[in-house]
Amino acid sequence: MYIESDEFEVADSDSPDVKLSKDSLTELRKNLSDYKAKKSLVDNIYNGDYVKEDELEKIIGVDEDKNPFLLSYANVEAMKRKIEDSQKSGDKKSLELSDFKDRLSIATTDLKVPLSKRVSEIEEQKSKIESDIIEDTKKFKELEIEHNEKMKNVENDLKEWIKNIQ
Repeated sequence: MYIESDEFEVADSDSPDVKLSKDSLTELRKNLSDYKAKKSLVDNIYNGDYVKEDELEKIIGVDEDKNPFLLSYANVEAMKRKIEDSQKSGDKKSLELSDFKDRLSIATTDLKVPLSKRVSEIEEQKSKIESDIIEDTKKFKELEIEHNEKMKNVENDLKEWIKNIQ
């Protein structure tokens, strides 16, 4: 078991391999600790009315300084948000479809053709949204499983790595 506050300082007597291992271990532990501390901040961003990319960048980091665990989690949350937005869009299309069908049922002969055409267009759009939701839901489940397995493996690897260094 490891204690997150433990430091693995590089000693002058350490071999180059041990120095590299300690440096990598320190970086890994920092990323894992940041992940645990900032995961809820990522949740807050994706649960808001709109995603603030600049705030997300401050949490995750930029370029080489990106925290890979937070980035992976943000990708999961982004897919979840995409699905939720698509569901809202599908609900709006359902209401729009219902409205046009109501109009069609009471329309005069000269309006029936354009209204029928619009109903068909909305049905196609709604169908596309529904198929996108199904596809994105599959991707979301895969991303979520991959992320959770990755985090579990990282923690196990970290414990093993610390045991081997000590």
